Amino acid sequence: MQVQEAVANCLPPLVPAIKDDAPHLVQKLLHQLLESENYGERKGAAYGLAGLVKGMGILALKQLDIMNTLTTAIQNKKNYHHREGIRCSVHVKY
Repeated sequence: MQVQEAVANCLPPLVPAIKDDAPHLVQKLLHQLLESENYGERKGAAYGLAGLVKGMGILALKQLDIMNTLTTAIQNKKNYHHREGIRCSVHVKY
């Protein structure tokens, strides 16, 4: 967890350099957060997503439809990976 947190803390200042790729990276991390079979991968995706959003600014949550995706995922009763991935992202402190 310390490594994941350290990486997430390094991401925000790097986001301007990858600004054009950031929306694609967000989509990849959301997919990994919600679909990965591995809990550690979901947790890492949560930290990565938090770092990217911090670097892009809070408006990215709306612009990239992140909040809607997370809200829909938490309501999915059939896939526990979705709910568990959301719990991972809730525990990330930013």
